[in-house]
Amino acid sequence: MWVSGILFSVFVFSGGTRSYELGGVYKYAYDASVLVNGVESLQDSLQPGKPVGFRVESELKVSNVWELGREVLLEILVTNFQVFTSTGKDQLYNFIKIRSNLEKAKLRTFLHLNDGIAVGAYMDKSLQPVSANVARGVMSLFQYAAFSEKREEVDVSGRCIAAYVRQNTGNHVTKQKSNCKTMRANSGYERSQKIFGIEKQQKSTVDYKFSGDGLVIDSLKAVETQRMEVAIQRQVGAQIYSNQTLVLKESLSEGKTVKGSDVSVAIAALESRHKMKLVNRELEVEEVTRNSFLAGTTNLKKYVSSKKKYLTPKKVGQHEAAAVFLGLVEVIRSSSKEQIKSILKDKNSEILPQLLDGIAAAQTFEGHSAVMNFLDLNKEDDVHLIERYLMVLSLATNVPETIVEDLFKRAKHGVKVVKAAKSLDLCLAAVAHALSTKSKTENAKVLKEIESYITSKLKNCKNDECQVTQLRCLGNLKSDTTLPQLLDIVQQGGKLSAVALQSIKAFPIEKYSHLKKIFESVYLRLVKPYDSSARGIAFDLLLNIGLNDDFLELVISQLGQKGEKELKKYVWSRLSDKAEKCEKFRLKLIKAIVKNNKNNYNALALDGLSTSFTRIFHRDRSAESGFIESMEIGGGLLKRSVFDVYVKNNQSNFDLLSLNLFAAGLSSLAGTTPEEGEETEEEDATAGMELALGGAYLRPIVFFTGQTELFGHVWSGTASERTTVLQATSLLFDHRELVPLQVGIAGLMVLYGSVSFDFAGQVQISLWYKTCNSLVENKAGMAITGILTLDTVDVLNDVRMDLSAQAQLDFTSDANFSGDIKLCLKMTQPGFQLRHSLVKSTRTTDEKHRLSIKWSKVSPVPGRSFVLNQKNSEVCSEMSSDS
Repeated sequence: MWVSGILFSVFVFSGGTRSYELGGVYKYAYDASVLVNGVESLQDSLQPGKPVGFRVESELKVSNVWELGREVLLEILVTNFQVFTSTGKDQLYNFIKIRSNLEKAKLRTFLHLNDGIAVGAYMDKSLQPVSANVARGVMSLFQYAAFSEKREEVDVSGRCIAAYVRQNTGNHVTKQKSNCKTMRANSGYERSQKIFGIEKQQKSTVDYKFSGDGLVIDSLKAVETQRMEVAIQRQVGAQIYSNQTLVLKESLSEGKTVKGSDVSVAIAALESRHKMKLVNRELEVEEVTRNSFLAGTTNLKKYVSSKKKYLTPKKVGQHEAAAVFLGLVEVIRSSSKEQIKSILKDKNSEILPQLLDGIAAAQTFEGHSAVMNFLDLNKEDDVHLIERYLMVLSLATNVPETIVEDLFKRAKHGVKVVKAAKSLDLCLAAVAHALSTKSKTENAKVLKEIESYITSKLKNCKNDECQVTQLRCLGNLKSDTTLPQLLDIVQQGGKLSAVALQSIKAFPIEKYSHLKKIFESVYLRLVKPYDSSARGIAFDLLLNIGLNDDFLELVISQLGQKGEKELKKYVWSRLSDKAEKCEKFRLKLIKAIVKNNKNNYNALALDGLSTSFTRIFHRDRSAESGFIESMEIGGGLLKRSVFDVYVKNNQSNFDLLSLNLFAAGLSSLAGTTPEEGEETEEEDATAGMELALGGAYLRPIVFFTGQTELFGHVWSGTASERTTVLQATSLLFDHRELVPLQVGIAGLMVLYGSVSFDFAGQVQISLWYKTCNSLVENKAGMAITGILTLDTVDVLNDVRMDLSAQAQLDFTSDANFSGDIKLCLKMTQPGFQLRHSLVKSTRTTDEKHRLSIKWSKVSPVPGRSFVLNQKNSEVCSEMSSDS
């Protein structure tokens, strides 16, 4: 046995695939089938049902027409096509024969091999992409090794690692492909946040059996499975199963050959013989483009007119608006500047903000140019629409350099309207960061110039308001080289230190993890005094990095000591919250408590109203979504409230929303004094809101500045009725990926997902009863659509997956300041429905055969109220009993 193995190996090394004798003709029966389906439901393990697909039968004639040393040119002729498509009956492989455009076709191609590795694939210049892909799938089967080895190959699937294992019988080899990467430029795009992308599993195996006396393929079976799932919604996905078989029927030795000193001479002779123009094409499949997936039309005007009722302001925050938005983005991406300008008219004034959302999310220079022609950055009346467009553009992650450069040019030129200027700088920093995640080297010049622009502007600021804006810009830019400037401001102390620390917090953890000692110094006030807000943010940064044992023990040792009760209550809440989520940290915390003899009521039953806690919206094996609510109280009044909404899975974490309410200078109005040990600066009465969406800071909204403006709102009853604070619709999922199949099909996976949100509030103040009641409504509609397409000459196959929901989170507060200040906070989530549908369809190009299999499910999500903390529950009960 070992002797035969040695002889077989010697034969392989001496000739490779030259066992296809020069002039030899080998006839094969070829069969290929493809089935597509959805994925099983995660909730109830429902099977995805019957698949749809097609099957092809044909005949192959393989000839060795030229060879030189280890080089071989195989002529592969595919004829006698028969095409079958799914019937929809219960049997898995039940197909019906259809009339095919390929029935009389002859696909003649030439595969150039050097030592068994494909180095050229010659096809007729006039061959259409779909037919060329079929030929590629066949040609790739003839690239193989006949002994155990691992090597890099380029074939129909792209550039892959091919692992060959020769079985004991000697004439049986198994090939497995892995890590296949496309080599085609612009074959797709995805968000930089992988959590909003596709998780893909692929397995590709080919079993070769050779003829008994050589390396001619006697039979083969190729099986490929691909599974694609939305990373955070794995019940939204598709799977593909493809199968190829090849069986040798006859071998002859009467084939024609050509002569030539190299392959180009041989190709020229073959062109003359077959009266065809041959070109060397890539062996990897090429994309087959469809014009529309979601909208059903490429006419922008027509789409906007037909969907206008879903684009009105009252629809924002609902799932219908999110779904229509996806189609709008798709149509805009294929529209010209003039076509986009045609919808920005007075007749569409009511829906202009929503149209600008779509143009911003589409991220095309044509759309951006149309908006910049339509709006005037120096016109006060256009500020609302300008900020709306720049806000949604800030969330985009595939912004082309041309848009970034145009924004930069406008920012350098100067904008007279203050609000527009601030929003432009913030947006510029956000899109520059997005651009840097794609390719820092290609865009290095413009990125460096933008960074220099922001840092210079910060250095030359004449007031705190300007500095706050530029510090937020640095938080959006997230450039390592700006950290020294941020740290300088932190170490200067003062109220700007909290803003600088908050901007550092926007950076990825790995970029600031080396600054642990500086953050410890801020929290402990080792160098200079810091405001409690700055110290609280510094502690958050340390908690993100990971607390040293010594520092944790020092923090624990200070519990129960006199002074700074609100900061200590906040810190203890943060520690307790992390301990609930992480068992390792819980044990570490217990150890520090015991070591410092703080495991007692006096130390841990802290006074104060400040708090921090995490609550879960939803958790399954795909992902977890929830929120972190942090409140800092100063002088009995709200000083800072941060509401962070996140989504995470095993691979990454994404901050979807951060809502920061702030207030200052109100202690004198409430008759309270700062607590002992608290560093304060005399400030005017002020309150406002800072908002970050997808990690990008927006321009802060100031509710009032000064007592005069405050009482003006009180007497006029501002916001006593429901008032919209912020509306927009943005693109959350944006994924387009070529899916090459070894059978010779260019599948395409397109994933779009949007969230439409409406933040509104209402506040009622009674000076007579000394009460204040407020309501904050956060509405969000979500729509996710994924479409997998597999197009061939005769059959079009689709799997469409849709998931939608419309959720709401209400936050109410009731305050009574007739005596001791009492504050009751309530957070509720009304019930909603999760709608999931799956449509599998197959149809022939002549429309004579159609099959559609549909599945849908509506899952109710019950409403709930969130327990905030024990102290809040006690106050709410007391206030309820008093009323």
